[in-house]
Formats: sequence, structure tokens, C-alpha cells
Amino acid sequence: QFPSAPFAARGVSPAMVVGAKIERHSRGGTQLEKACKFFMCGLLDEWLDLDKLKITPREIPMCVALVAQNTRLVELTLVHNHVGDAGAKLLCKELGAHKTLRALSLAKNDLTDDGAREIAQLLRMNRSLTHVDFSKNEPAGPGLPGITPAGASAVGDALLFAPQIRTAVAYHATLDVPALKGVAARAPLGADEAAAGAEAA
Repeated sequence: QFPSAPFAARGVSPAMVVGAKIERHSRGGTQLEKACKFFMCGLLDEWLDLDKLKITPREIPMCVALVAQNTRLVELTLVHNHVGDAGAKLLCKELGAHKTLRALSLAKNDLTDDGAREIAQLLRMNRSLTHVDFSKNEPAGPGLPGITPAGASAVGDALLFAPQIRTAVAYHATLDVPALKGVAARAPLGADEAAAGAEAA
């Protein structure tokens, strides 16, 4: 089960996350209201839930600043916002060196293949992250922006070389990454790869 499932579903007491949950009675609102919500999350919370706050790339620097000061952050969820590729680039750059983050969800955030490549780069840099969710960013129709199979493939390639990753959620499927790595390791070599191996021998 991906860590960003409801806290109650995985046996976490509400008291453990009271500082990390954002009050939902005034979603959206002015920039100041959003800033207050970021601030109220606190700097020492292990779970930072910023779902459905209509966060745009312009507000990501505020989120990045909060994350940078949090030395205990384990899970960051930004589901159903408007982070976009530009926001993903800023966020992934900051998270690259984060040492405690284990789960990141950027589901439903207007990402395209450029955003997918930023996630792929993050997976190559960060060694604490074990779960990543970039689902529900697929194109809504032909010719519309979103993460295409090519973008998902870029993340998939990075997953194969990120030894710490356990699960990834893409499109509407949760992937068991160690199992995928096992399949890849057992896959027969292509003609070019076989020839290269023979020459090396």
C-alpha cells in the first residue's frame, strides 16, 4: 500500500498527525491564507499534507522553503494541485539532497513529460525516497498535455537504477519496483547487447 493512503487506514493515530493536517474548511483562498496554511503545518512534522490547496508554480518556492527547514519530514503529499513542470523542477531540485523523505506524491498536478524527467532525476539523486506517486497526470485526450508513455518510461528507467525505491504509482497502477527489477534482470539480452557482451568477453 502506498504511504499516502489515509492515515487511519495504516493504523496511524490522529494525534500523531494533528500538526501536519491542514484545516480544509477554507480551501484555496487568498495568497495570505495559503501562506498561513503552509506555516501552520510546522517545521518538525513528519507528514506534510498539502493536498487540494490549488498550489501553483508561483507558490512552490514557499513550499520548498518549508521542506528545506524540516529535518524530520518523512512524507510529502501534494495531490490535486497545479504544481506543473516548473514547480516540479524547483521541488525535485530541493528534495534531491533531502535525507529523511521516504514518500512523495505529485499525483494530479498538471505534469507533462518534462515534469516526469524531473522526477526521474530526483530518483537518481535522492537515496532516502522509497515511494513515489506521479499518477493521474496522463493526457485527458489526444493532443492534450500530460505524462505520455515516453515520460513514464523515463521514470521507469530511473526506477531500475534507484535501489531504495519499493513502490511507484503511475497512471492508475501501483508498481512493485523490486519485482520489476527482477523481471528486468531475467529478461533475455537483445541482439546488440548480446554482441557487445560477446566482444567484451
